[in-house]
Amino acid sequence: MELRVIGCFLERQRELIGDRPFLTVSGKTYTFAQVDYHSRAVARGLVAKGIGDGDRVLAMLPNCAEFVFTWFGLSLIGAAICPVSTQLMGSLLNHRIVNAAAGGIIVDKECIPAIKAISQQARAALPWICVNSRDAEGADFAFDELPIPEGVDPEIDRDCNRVQLIGYTSGTTGPSKGAIVSGSHGFALACNFARVVGLTADDIIYTPLPLYHQMSTLMAILPALISGAQVVIGDHFSASRYFSEAAEHNATVGIVVHALIPFIKSVPPTSKDRQHTVRVLFNAGYDADFEERFGVYLAEAFATTETGFLLYTRYPERRPPSTGLAHEDWDICLVDDKDDPVPRGEPGELIARPRRPGIMLQGYLNNSEAMAANCRNLWWHTGDILRQDDDGYFYYLDRKKDRIRRRGQNIASVEIEQAAL
Repeated sequence: MELRVIGCFLERQRELIGDRPFLTVSGKTYTFAQVDYHSRAVARGLVAKGIGDGDRVLAMLPNCAEFVFTWFGLSLIGAAICPVSTQLMGSLLNHRIVNAAAGGIIVDKECIPAIKAISQQARAALPWICVNSRDAEGADFAFDELPIPEGVDPEIDRDCNRVQLIGYTSGTTGPSKGAIVSGSHGFALACNFARVVGLTADDIIYTPLPLYHQMSTLMAILPALISGAQVVIGDHFSASRYFSEAAEHNATVGIVVHALIPFIKSVPPTSKDRQHTVRVLFNAGYDADFEERFGVYLAEAFATTETGFLLYTRYPERRPPSTGLAHEDWDICLVDDKDDPVPRGEPGELIARPRRPGIMLQGYLNNSEAMAANCRNLWWHTGDILRQDDDGYFYYLDRKKDRIRRRGQNIASVEIEQAAL
């Protein structure tokens, strides 16, 4: 458990496979040693800006190396990253900033108009603003002024229980909640992803999903760091170019969300549909036509920001259209509205409780009420309706409450209402 910290694996991979390619983003590839070097340089700079153990920093960045160096650098000094969607503005952005109570924000220059428009309360909550450009207005300093290349190693004592990331999740009621993700929680999720796709050091992961989404961080970058694999971060998702971009990098593992599969499938077939090396796509339900056309294996599992993986099967096991079997680290039950177990085969809400420490969220940031509401009767309530067959396989049916999804992401309706008002 104590090894489940980013600094441990940065050091380990630097010493063992330092010259191997690790991260490709924005047309540039960084080796394991280079990522370690840049992350520690950023960590020194963050310390000089007053960031330390227990602090938080907001990151409102596109897919770029700066995001990764900031995330890893914060982890080295015991601080947490709070990813923010680059599309947020107005009341939604104000809420993130005020709720995070961060020591600063690192923001893309294209997001400066949104930052200029934040409320006085939100601006007062930001000690400094760092922009990834020297010519941006309203910045206290530019990102390239932040790293301190030389000096004492900034890493503090390693503790897997320290907070690594604040992952904002909409749920279905109330404003977005900041799930407090520890190092051990993040590593448990990353290791389980590796099981679902059969990840090895020889794999190359391709993800065009945004880095403020955990599908690209905890289920792409972190598994690659742990396993010694390479990860390629695309600029953005394109249905027509997904497999061609993956092919450019000889990718073997692809990252998607369920909602993107129909978009890829809607692109007219061509003779190049199978001209790639991708063997498995995660996370998507079984689609025989899609697999036949593109020559890939669609891997599916059930996970949430708060818990990580609850249902899965090890690659290449599966029973379509099942979501998977109960994870061995969790007690899983399907219940009715009174939390009484439903008969096998009947629909019920999936609830869960961990059998091991440190594998679920520590709580919601500044929102103990929401944490208590979701942990009724000592079980975590997912709000998802599933059924279970006689062999123990689970099948996803629906959400218990209404939800809005856009491009595969959950959106809280109350935030739309507040913005409209």
